Amino acid sequence: MGGPVALTGAIPPQLWRLPRLRHLDLQGQRLAGTLPSDIGHLANLEYLDLGNNWLSGSLPSSLEHLASLEYLDLGGNDFTEPLPSELGRLTRLERLDLNNSQLTKPLPPELGRLASLKYLDLHGNRLTVLPPELGQLASL
Repeated sequence: MGGPVALTGAIPPQLWRLPRLRHLDLQGQRLAGTLPSDIGHLANLEYLDLGNNWLSGSLPSSLEHLASLEYLDLGGNDFTEPLPSELGRLTRLERLDLNNSQLTKPLPPELGRLASLKYLDLHGNRLTVLPPELGQLASL
C-alpha cells in the first residue's frame, strides 16, 4: 500500500454514514468549508480531531448528538461565529481544544456544564471575557 492519504476540500460525506465510528482523526489535512450538520450521525464517536485545517463558519448544533465524545480538537481553524450552546450537552467531554480558531464572540455559558472536562485550550483567540460558569468545572 501507499503512504498517508492527504485530504483536501470538503470533508468526504461518506464519513457521516459510519454510525459505529469511534475515532476520527483528520488533523492537519487541507479540509475546507463548514462542518456539516451530518456530523451528528456519528453518535458513537469518542475521539474527533479536525485541528489545523481550513474549516470556517459556524459549528453545527448537531454536535450535541455526539454523546460519547471525550476528545474534541477543532483548533487551528477559522470559526468566526459564536460557538453553539449545544456544546454544553457533551457531558463526557474531557478535552476541548479550540486554540487559534479566530474566536472573538463570547463563549456560551453552557460550557460550564461540561463536568468531565479536564483540559480546555483557548490560546491564540481574541476572546476578551470567559463565562464565569467555567469556574464551576472542578476537574479543569
